[in-house]
Amino acid sequence: MKEKQSLAASPVSVIIPAFNEEAAIGDVIRDARAALESEQRPAENVEIIVIDDGSTDATARVAEQAGAKVIRHEGNLGYGAALKTGLRNASHDIIITTDGDGTYPASVMGQLVQELESCDMAVGARIGKDVHIPWERRPAKWILTKIAVYLAEKPIPDLNSGLRAFRKSDVMRFVNLCPSGFSFSTTITLAYLCNDLLVHYIPIDYHPRAGKSKIRP
Repeated sequence: MKEKQSLAASPVSVIIPAFNEEAAIGDVIRDARAALESEQRPAENVEIIVIDDGSTDATARVAEQAGAKVIRHEGNLGYGAALKTGLRNASHDIIITTDGDGTYPASVMGQLVQELESCDMAVGARIGKDVHIPWERRPAKWILTKIAVYLAEKPIPDLNSGLRAFRKSDVMRFVNLCPSGFSFSTTITLAYLCNDLLVHYIPIDYHPRAGKSKIRP
């Protein structure tokens, strides 16, 4: 773990994978910027990167209009592939990832960054009072978490949350191990825990998404 230091003014890169999220992406970008900009961290120190993963709607245009840097994949390469592209193009060491569908609360982003003063990864854990995880996804999530806890030998309140903060200098050690699909988040959590990196969990709410889910069974 890195030595404790204040991160209140540290530059931050926010990476947002997006596939056909024109209905939500603009608000996601604006909310992230509002949550992170301050007198200590001016606008030029908040980089927001949207990876448009082969969208067929106006996701890229809406994201650009909202002030994000947009990188486009020609086809739908997958959630993990989009995160990898974002990581390789991020300008700052402090990274936040979130989804483009408006399900995660941007209001806790500053808290996640501050939490990195005492850990290596801070995860927004969907264990708050207002959590809307579709019932059809809960059995698989429960089984996967049980397996992960057994492997890591540590409690894991939320294995695959898409809202998390970490340092690029840490995560790039594991990027080539991570798959291109939705299991990227699961893999990176296990990689940190199994390599004795410290992961903290911050309880968050999880809102119903805007539009139809892009997750395919």
